[in-house]
Parts: sequence; C-alpha cells; structure tokens
Amino acid sequence: MFSQLHLVLGDVDEDGQLNIIDIVRVVEIVLDLGEPGSDHENWAADVNADDIINVEDVVMMVDMILSDIYCNEDQFGCYSDSLDCCIRTTSHEFEWEVLHFGDGTDNFIKDTWIFDNGHIWCVGQFWENGEQYSAKVWDGESWHNRKLLQNYQGIIRVIPTIRSMWAFTEEDIWFAAGTVFHYSGNDTLTTMYGEFSWTPPFYGRIWASSPENIYFADPWESNIGFYDGNEFTDIDSLTDVPLLDIWGIENPETNDLTVWTGGFNDNNGETILLANHGEDWELVSDLYLYPAMQDTISSLIISIWTSPYSNLYVNTGAGIYIANYNTQGEAELVYEYPIFSAYIKRIRGNSDNDIFIAGINGDMRHFNGETWYTYDELRDEDADLTGLAFSGNTVVAVGWCHSGFGENQGVIIRGIRSGE
Repeated sequence: MFSQLHLVLGDVDEDGQLNIIDIVRVVEIVLDLGEPGSDHENWAADVNADDIINVEDVVMMVDMILSDIYCNEDQFGCYSDSLDCCIRTTSHEFEWEVLHFGDGTDNFIKDTWIFDNGHIWCVGQFWENGEQYSAKVWDGESWHNRKLLQNYQGIIRVIPTIRSMWAFTEEDIWFAAGTVFHYSGNDTLTTMYGEFSWTPPFYGRIWASSPENIYFADPWESNIGFYDGNEFTDIDSLTDVPLLDIWGIENPETNDLTVWTGGFNDNNGETILLANHGEDWELVSDLYLYPAMQDTISSLIISIWTSPYSNLYVNTGAGIYIANYNTQGEAELVYEYPIFSAYIKRIRGNSDNDIFIAGINGDMRHFNGETWYTYDELRDEDADLTGLAFSGNTVVAVGWCHSGFGENQGVIIRGIRSGE
C-alpha cells in the first residue's frame, strides 16, 4: 500500500508495505500473544516514538493506512498523527522532438490536442510547396499535413487561421477560427456559428465538459459563446477586455460545473477574470497591480487551468496563483516570475503535481509537485509558444518561429516522459 521510499515506521515485517499483517503483528507484541518482538519489530512498532508499544501505535497505523487510501492519486499519507496528505513528485525527464516548418510569412500553429501518444493534432495555418494547410497530424510514426475545408458560399476552401480545438472523440472535434466549425470525420467541416470569420464574435478559445456543454471565448471582441447540444448562444461578458483563455471543472462533490474566462488589454493593462457557477457570469478579479498581491489574484490574466481536484490555476504577468474553485479573488501566489511580463502564454497539466507552462523564447517549464524545472535545451529567442497540451506522459507545445527576412515558420515541440 505504501512504497518503501515513504515508509519506515510501521513496516514491522520489512516488506515495503504497511497493511493489516503489520497491525496484527503489533497487536501480538502489545498483548504478548506470540514471540517477543525483534529489535526491528519493536522499533518499527513504536510509531509515535514514545518508547512504549501500545494501542496508540496501533491506532496511528490504522490512520496511516486510511490516509493513503483517502488521499488523491497524486498524493500519499504524511504518516503523522493526522490524516494529512503529502504530494507525490513526478519526473522532469522528457525526450524532445522540435519541428519547424512552413514557407514564407504566414505560418503559425495555435493549438494542439493529444488523443494519445500515437495520435496528435496541431492546428493553425501554414504553407508548404505552394499549398495551404490547416493542421499537422502525428500518427505515431510521422507527421502528415492536413487540409480542413469549409463550404464558403458554395466554394470549398481551406479554413484559414484555426486558433483552438476541442475533441470528444477522433470524429467529434470542434474548431474555433473566428467562425466555429465541427468535424465528424469529413474534412469539409460543418459551420456551426458565424459564416464570416471577419465579423464579431471572433471565437478563438474552447472548453467543454460534454457535447452539451461547450464554451467559447473571444480574444478580440470579448464575447462568450455557449452551445448546449442544439443551439448556439452569444453571452454578454460585461467587459470589453479580450478573453484569452477559458477553462472549467466539474465539482467532484456536487457535480456542479464552474467555468472561468479572462484576459487583459494590451493597450491599457486592464485585466479581468470571470466565473460562471451555473447561471450568470460574475467578476472574480479585475486588479491590475504591480507588485502583485500575494493572497489575491491581482495581475494580468493570461491563461487558466484547473486540476482534477478542484484547484484553479491562474497564470498572470506576475506568476501563478492557485485558488479554490469557488474563489472570490482570494488565492496564493505560488510561483512568482522574476520579471513582471506576459511572456508565459499557457498553463496546462495532468494534476497538481504535473504541470507545464510555455511562452515566448521557447520557454517551457515543468512542475513535479515539488520543484519547477526549465528546459534550457528548448530555449529559442525567435520562438513564441502559445498553445499547449499535456496528457499522461506526452506534452506538446506549439507556436511559431521568426526565421528572418520577414518570414516565420510553424513550431511543434513534442515531449515524451522518459523518467517514470
């Protein structure tokens, strides 16, 4: 139940686990029902280290077992006289592939989706050999170019500038490119909202809990969109601040859905974080302060992500805040950037002990539950990483690279964890 790495006290039979067998042996020692305890057994059985082996030690052993049972899967029991949980650490070790591609000036990748390590989509726009493409798709062995098409007033054309995607299955994928599209296995997509990509709303970010709960954010005109499985609705966000990211979570205790969106205005620094707990959108934070507050969300809102255990992570110009899902602005600044800026563009993760951030200059960093690690080998002063996905042991960051002479290329960075 516990690995030997975390357990010494309580493991009277030295098998690397604390379980009922150890408790039975301690009871035998307490009641003198069998052989006297060996030196190791007596030491391991004295869990509270008071030089007396009695029922208090048995109770603590039970608590230790229950702590490990009721901790989240990314935690373990701290083995004190409480049921506190300590976070496990994950590996920083990844093997990397870096891909640059595209001809000319109009190449960029905006978002990515990991179905599994053998199937990855990266979407945006790029040109190769005079042909326009919408996506690079990884099939487990190599990357392939993909054209996603729209029927635009009777003309079939490649969809330009896909900025975000969300997939439920390999044949149920949503795309935001100003206009909202749906893919169901045919490369000519269905237009779900907004035939003209140059008229507002310009939806560019997506988050969904199910095909009946899909949310869209507008990073230009500050609109919020919602699709309930049948009908698309525009929602007044009550702000004119560009909404740069959107994310949500289902409360594991109540099954209620909470969705957040936020962003900042480049022109004046105005910033905002909004939350929806099931009905109306409400203000969580609009504090643009420098230096930022340590206990209140109070800087440029750039990216949002939630862990499976209801923690809200807000990436800001000052650093990363962590808050409860029902926060009204209270939070803890857990990772402060040395320079106040908006250079970290995206935060995504598997859990509280397995988080990536990515940004300009090819900056990629990983949090393993204890420490942050920067991958210096990926640093590139010409690269901007604006899209990020992390699933299991696979991470993908995407963006573009300034290649000189006014040209730029699409960039894909794919990492596979090698140290687990």
